[in-house]
Amino acid sequence: MNNDTLDPVTDDRDKLAQIFRQQKAFNTYLQVTRTHAGNLMKDYEIEIRELVLATIVEAVEVLNEINWKPWKIQSKPISEERLKEEIIDLFHFVIELAVVVKMDSEEFFELYQKKMKINIRRQNADSI
Repeated sequence: MNNDTLDPVTDDRDKLAQIFRQQKAFNTYLQVTRTHAGNLMKDYEIEIRELVLATIVEAVEVLNEINWKPWKIQSKPISEERLKEEIIDLFHFVIELAVVVKMDSEEFFELYQKKMKINIRRQNADSI
């Protein structure tokens, strides 16, 4: 695998676009590796289901890093480092899912902006 494709951004380029390029390159690498290992390519729906499940698992791992159980008194200190690491793991699977459904950084950004406007309208409507 070409490490240049996966190297972190070092200039002024769009960082979200770079994340999408890195994820797409990584997905391609995994597909080639899995195909050469004798594994068949996954069915589209199965791949999406597995990525959604991975995203759920990572979200639970974020929860596990905080004291979220209201029925249990916890005094475990929150590790900001581990919490951030789990958030990045979660983000990784969200971006991978976006790449699998043929979404690029531009579409991701546009849809995010569109949804943000809806969320703001909802909050404003609730406060009236």
